[in-house]
Amino acid sequence: MRFQPSTYQIISTLNGLGLKHEDQPNSKGWLSIQCPNPSHFEQIHDNCSINLNSGFISCFSCGYGKKGSPAKTIINAVMDRLNFSYREAVQFIEQGLSCGVSNTQVIDPAKKVNKRKRALYNFSMFDINPDNFYYTKQRRFTEDFIKQFNIKHAVSNWFEDYLIITIIDTEKCINEYEGRKLKEYETLCKFYEVNDVEYYKLKRNFEKLCEDHTIRLNRKDYKVYIDRTPSEDSILTYLLKPKTLYIPNSRCQETIWNIDNLDRDEALWACEGLGSVNRLWSNISKNVTSIFGVSITQQQIEYLKQFKQVIYIPDFDKAGFDSVKYLQTKLDNIFICDIKSEDTDDNYVEDIKKAGLLKPAQYISKYHLKFIL
Repeated sequence: MRFQPSTYQIISTLNGLGLKHEDQPNSKGWLSIQCPNPSHFEQIHDNCSINLNSGFISCFSCGYGKKGSPAKTIINAVMDRLNFSYREAVQFIEQGLSCGVSNTQVIDPAKKVNKRKRALYNFSMFDINPDNFYYTKQRRFTEDFIKQFNIKHAVSNWFEDYLIITIIDTEKCINEYEGRKLKEYETLCKFYEVNDVEYYKLKRNFEKLCEDHTIRLNRKDYKVYIDRTPSEDSILTYLLKPKTLYIPNSRCQETIWNIDNLDRDEALWACEGLGSVNRLWSNISKNVTSIFGVSITQQQIEYLKQFKQVIYIPDFDKAGFDSVKYLQTKLDNIFICDIKSEDTDDNYVEDIKKAGLLKPAQYISKYHLKFIL
């Protein structure tokens, strides 16, 4: 059976090969890209295009893949630029997540490939080394879940421990990632040299510590600059970085996670963050999504309106409570799952199974005194 890469895999492979491209395709699915022909040194992306539906490439300048020449696809582009076999190219695309070489690593096809060097491929977008992928128990991302959604665990140069989660919405042509910090609690314990201390106490003490320093977040490169803290303090540097990381100019707030696989005729289970979805997907329902936090946009509301019923699981905090108040004014098909545990708690799934479903007004009335007064 002929391998047909998805739109997301095509975009990931272009990024992995270091090929520049436009942000959006035209109405017929053609996306302007830098020509992948190794002998064509043109750096612009006005003369070559790839069809995101079929993967076929056509360059009007050098004739790469153009009518009258041998047909070229994204698979051929990988084979030509990296001197890979067909099987190696398919594997490269399937395991992509922009897990490719940078511009400086493009291999001259005239030279023999050193297989040992293939282990050096990096994420071009987050500069993450895929050789360090591993599964983690503390966020409980199961191997089955990870394979289903092409999720990668990684250790990066910027952060000690991040999880890279794919975000795909073919209707809106969104192909992105979220980087999610995994070990904040463990790192706080290490920072304070304690064990089994309540998280909120550690967090409160740490935030007080942050007030005594000048901290600047550069949103262009998502790095935190600490003016009056020793630069060699790697733990403090890690803790001060954002909990989640999106690519620059992210469009995630235009969609909800896993939208292409959700059944509109079934109840939709929706949680705030991607860290919760695996336990819901593995134990509650396959029809599960995340709304990427509580800054819910009108585009997300329009998606949620399409479902027969939405069961929302807010975090049991002020932000979660406020999100329920907001959704009350926007959706008629929503129920709130009445639980107080967090997704990292051992009893999280059992609490959901036992919890009652409340209308937003009932939830607001029940917890008004806790989060308002």
